[in-house]
Parts: sequence; structure tokens; C-alpha cells
Amino acid sequence: MKKKSSPAAIGALCAIAAAFSPFFSPLFFFVFSLPLLIAAFVLAIVAIAQGRSASGIALMIGVFLAAPFAIVAMTSGSMIRAQSAAIHRKIEKRELPTDSSAANERLRVEASPTPVEARLPREVALVQPILIEHSSGQIVLQPGTRLRVVSVNGDKIRLRYLDTDYEIPISQTDFK
Repeated sequence: MKKKSSPAAIGALCAIAAAFSPFFSPLFFFVFSLPLLIAAFVLAIVAIAQGRSASGIALMIGVFLAAPFAIVAMTSGSMIRAQSAAIHRKIEKRELPTDSSAANERLRVEASPTPVEARLPREVALVQPILIEHSSGQIVLQPGTRLRVVSVNGDKIRLRYLDTDYEIPISQTDFK
């Protein structure tokens, strides 16, 4: 003979399904979660009426916990799915390594300078005054001022001053 499921057991499954269904789509909150929460609430009352007070009260507490969980799932589910999709796109583009040993090797290779970058000096000195536009206004940098080299592009050099990059002619520096 098959054992009949108790109303509390069926209600518990309804409450769990109601709590998690909005993660898949916000529409599921209205289509599945609300009816399932109501069904679980009714089954909790049925369990209490049948004399199974402990399981009915436990289910009632579960329904009251599942309801806010379903609301949070509905409001945050789309954000979680968007972040997950962004992470998957980065992995597909190989922006994020999937294997830690491969990640360490890739970082080591990417961090090593290319032959052109290896020949760039860390800093250069200005050989003539230059006027730069900074957020605090115009600044005149005097000859001898040492600036960090960011890159070289043709006859221009990109230098960093006060966390901002500036591109000036190479002839204004001691770059060789």
C-alpha cells in the first residue's frame, strides 16, 4: 500500500518551488510563486486542522520565509543573470582564465614587456618647458622635470604627470 503524503510535505515543496522560481524569470513570481505560496499556506492550515500542529506551524514559518525570498529573487534575479552572462562572455573571450595554472602562465606572458616596451626608459626628463592643461588649471613643467614614460607613438611620447597622461613631441624630452 502506498503511503499518502502529508499536507505539510506537499506544502513544503510548494514553498520551495515558490521561493526559487522567480530566479528564472520575474514573470514566474506572478505565475508560479504567488499561487504556490497560497497553496502552501492553505496546506499549513490543513495540517494544523488534521492535528499535525508541529508540521503545520513549521510550514507556516516556511511560507513566511519563502515569500520575501521570492520577492528578492524576482527583483535581483535579472541582475544576477546579467552578471552571470557578462562573466560567461569574458570567459569566452578569454578575458578571464578558467584554469588557474593557465591563468598564471598567461599573466606571466602578458606582463613580460614586448621588445619595443623593453627598450623604453622608465622616465625621461624635459629639455624645454611645456604647458599642460590639468584639472587644477594650466601648469608649466620646467626643463629637468622627470616624468614616467607610458608609450611612444611615432614622434610623440605619452608621459604621466599627477595620474594623468599627456602626449608631447619627443623632441621636448631627453628620449634617445
